[in-house]
Amino acid sequence: MRYGVCIPPTKPEQVRFVKEAGLDYVEANFIDLARMDDDAFAAWEQALSENGLKMEAGYCLVPGELPLTVGYDPKALEAYLRAGLKRGYKLGLKRVSFGSGWARRLPDGMEYTEGVRCLIRALRDVIGPVCAEYGVTVCIEPLRFGECNMINSLREGAMLAAAVNRDNVKLLADIYHMKPDETYDDIRFLKGVIRHGHISQPFSDRGIKREFPSDPDAVDYKGFVDALEEAGAETCSVEAACIDFPAEIVTAGRLLKNL
Repeated sequence: MRYGVCIPPTKPEQVRFVKEAGLDYVEANFIDLARMDDDAFAAWEQALSENGLKMEAGYCLVPGELPLTVGYDPKALEAYLRAGLKRGYKLGLKRVSFGSGWARRLPDGMEYTEGVRCLIRALRDVIGPVCAEYGVTVCIEPLRFGECNMINSLREGAMLAAAVNRDNVKLLADIYHMKPDETYDDIRFLKGVIRHGHISQPFSDRGIKREFPSDPDAVDYKGFVDALEEAGAETCSVEAACIDFPAEIVTAGRLLKNL
């Protein structure tokens, strides 16, 4: 397994700590990547180059102001995606996580099946094919119900990917978003469709939503990573909040590399 960490490209100073932690790549906020000015992008590109890292993955693919249900604008969506993908291509982007809870949420009054049809349309007709032009795989990310009211389980995500029926639309497993009744066997069950993972300590007593992995006994991290590998995923990124990034990313990197 190869490991990375999710960081905003607006903080290029963090890249050197990713390198020092022994991680293999960076996963960056795609919305920031698409919308940052040229000077900020140049600083981000330079930080990656100086530290010998690539931005192999992106998170937060679609912003809430580009809804995929009511108000869907395929031309605006395509223009936005191309802005980020052109930059990502220069940095080694290979996969993007499609969480995007506000963009894909089911609006009040819309039937669930119609909402699913809207997501299929956007993934099949715009997101999938545009990302394919740049060699990028889209990884559907099931989210906790509190963060989105559609596609909340791994099997729902797998069914959505199957309905889209594109070679570059697959699935992501996030340890934080897995439902209480889902187990690592659910990840193994979906072998062939899961291509990427997000890992964290899914709880915190420090006033943050989820933490960088630090205590190997707090969560069965090895079981999660082993299941990802058995399912066919080759990469897994830390996606969490922290208080002291330089220290906490080193601890997380050491834990993950020792699994």
